Amino acid sequence: MLMLPELIILILLGLIIGSFLNVVILRLHAGKSFVTGRSHCPHCHKTLQWYELVPVLSFAVQTGKCRHCHKRISWQYPIVELATGALFGGLFWHIRPDLAPNMTRSWFELVLLLAIGSLLLAGGVYDWRWSQLPDHFTVPAIGLALILLVVQNGNDWHSTLSRIAAALITVAVFGGLWVLSRGRWMGDGDIRLVAIMGLLVAWRELLLAFFVAFDVAALVAVILLITKRKKRTDQIAFGPFLLLGLLVAYFWGAAIINWYLTLSVHLAA
Repeated sequence: MLMLPELIILILLGLIIGSFLNVVILRLHAGKSFVTGRSHCPHCHKTLQWYELVPVLSFAVQTGKCRHCHKRISWQYPIVELATGALFGGLFWHIRPDLAPNMTRSWFELVLLLAIGSLLLAGGVYDWRWSQLPDHFTVPAIGLALILLVVQNGNDWHSTLSRIAAALITVAVFGGLWVLSRGRWMGDGDIRLVAIMGLLVAWRELLLAFFVAFDVAALVAVILLITKRKKRTDQIAFGPFLLLGLLVAYFWGAAIINWYLTLSVHLAA
């Protein structure tokens, strides 16, 4: 039976962490510290009180406007908060540490995944807004993904080393594309991102993630060109699409692949 209190607590925690991620994203871009300093309105710079910082709720109550200068607040704030809350709840549902034989290890895996997911979500938003995926997000995520891989496989070093080798091969392939295109097809941050993806999912799910990423990116690019929001010479951040592919592969990859293989067998019969 699903432990509803734990699920609710994790979703609420995700909303709070999402609010902090917004601070990290914006202050990192501005070159400011996200550890010190009070939150303030980006327009009038008025220091915000605690009741103006309640995730999602404050945005809704204030109808998306600053309480002082009445200028519009970016939709990034509630979207990131809701996305983080959904991610935390989804990871809890997927891992289900409350039902695992080794509950302590499963909770540790969940904590690692929550940290990795938070870093990647923040990096994806940063990349979408400014077409850059900073090492502040990807490098710690690589370290945490390596720890997670060791924890999951235990003494099975063959599986651990095989996953690391697959990640390195993926890095080599994407690194070659980056060199050939001189950085036009993707950024160097994407290379570190695919390393994380290779550590988190098996090779079949990884291929599915790339399939989703390239197809959705192509579709979005066509839409942006048709609507004239982008020109043919403009670049589109690829990191968010890689993260979308990873999300699909991690949560539903096995089910999608099994469905595809079963369908192929039926069609071939």
